[in-house]
Amino acid sequence: MTVPVLLYLEEFFPDPRRDTGSHRVCCLLSLFREKGWRIVLGVQQKGVEDTEDFQKQFGVEALLQGMTEASLREYCEQASGLRLVWSARPEGTSTFLPVLREVVPHVPVVYDTIDLHHIREYRHARYLKNGGLLHKSLQRKQQECALANAVEHVVLVSDHEKDVLQQLVPSAHLSTVAWSQELYENIPGWDSRSGLLFVGGFFNGASANAESMRWFLDKVWPLIQQKNSELCLWVVGGDVPAWLQGRASDQVQILGRVMDLQAMMDRVRVSVAPLQIGAGIKGKIIESWAMGVPVVATSIAAEGFPEAGTLAMKVQDDPQEFADAVLELHDQEKAWTQMSGAGQEVVRRYFSREVLSAQLDALLASCNYEGCDG
Repeated sequence: MTVPVLLYLEEFFPDPRRDTGSHRVCCLLSLFREKGWRIVLGVQQKGVEDTEDFQKQFGVEALLQGMTEASLREYCEQASGLRLVWSARPEGTSTFLPVLREVVPHVPVVYDTIDLHHIREYRHARYLKNGGLLHKSLQRKQQECALANAVEHVVLVSDHEKDVLQQLVPSAHLSTVAWSQELYENIPGWDSRSGLLFVGGFFNGASANAESMRWFLDKVWPLIQQKNSELCLWVVGGDVPAWLQGRASDQVQILGRVMDLQAMMDRVRVSVAPLQIGAGIKGKIIESWAMGVPVVATSIAAEGFPEAGTLAMKVQDDPQEFADAVLELHDQEKAWTQMSGAGQEVVRRYFSREVLSAQLDALLASCNYEGCDG
C-alpha cells in the first residue's frame, strides 16, 4: 500500500519559540506522522537554516523553501502519492489554489484559516479609525468566503469562528481543529509567586500584541501601580518594537524571547491577555492554563473558548475593571488556587493531544481518508 503524502503549505517556517501558532503547526505535523502520512512542508520563507532537527522531530521528509507558484507546479508535476494539501492562511491559499487545481485536480485541499483574518483586520481598522484598512478588511472577507466555497474543506480553530463562517458560506464544509497543549505538573503554589506576565511575540509586525501592550501600559498599568507600586510585569516575546523597549523599568521587565517559558510561568501569579484587536483562539491563554497560571483577559482575547474557560479567567474590557481583576486574582490565594486548577481542567478536556487527534481524524474521514488506510 502506498503511504499517503501530505503537502503542508505555510508562509513561514514554524518556530514554536517565536509564536504559539507555530506550536499548533508542529502538533498537527506530528499527528499526521503518527497516522502514517509522509510530510512535505512548503514555506514561502527563504533562507531557513539548521532544519534537520526539526524535520526529524516532526517527521518532515522534505522542506521546500521559497515556495512560489512555479516551484509548487514543479513539485506537483513530479509528486508521487500526494493525497492531501493543507494550506494555511488566505493569501497563500489564494495564490497556490489555481496551480493545485490545474496540476493535481484530484487532490483535496484543506484551507486552514488560522483565524478569520477579516475579523481581525476589521477590528484593527475600527481601533485605528482607518477607512483604508476597513476597506481591506471587507476585501479580505470576500476572499475568505470565496476560498471556503472553492476548497474541499475549511479548518477553523474554534467553534465560534466555525459558526461565523458557516453563516457566511452555508455550503462550505467546515471543521474545528483547535489546539494541543501538554499539561505541566508540580505547579508551584500561590505563596511562592508574585507579579504578572504577558506572553506574545512581535514577529512580522504582530500589531495585535503591540496594541494590546500599548493599551495595557497606558491605561491599566498606572491603575495597578496606584494600589501596588511594587508589583512587577514581565513581557515575554521576540522582536520587541523600539517603543516598547523604551517603556522598560524596574517594574516593567521587557525580556524578549526566552528559552524556558515554564520558568517564567512558575514565578508569576497572573497572565494578562489585554488584546484590543485579533481573532481566532489565543495560544497564550492555553499555555498559561496548562502551566497553572490564571488569566485576566479582554473579551476579544477570551473569544472562542468553551464556556468552561470562564472558570479559569476573568474577562474585563474597562481599564479600571481589568486592573481590579488583576489585583484581586493576584492577592487572593483561594480564588487563585481555584482558577489555577480550573485552567488545567479546561486544557485536559478541550485542548489535549487526544482531542486534537480526534478532530483531525474526523476531518480526514470527511475527506475519505482515515490515516493511511484510505
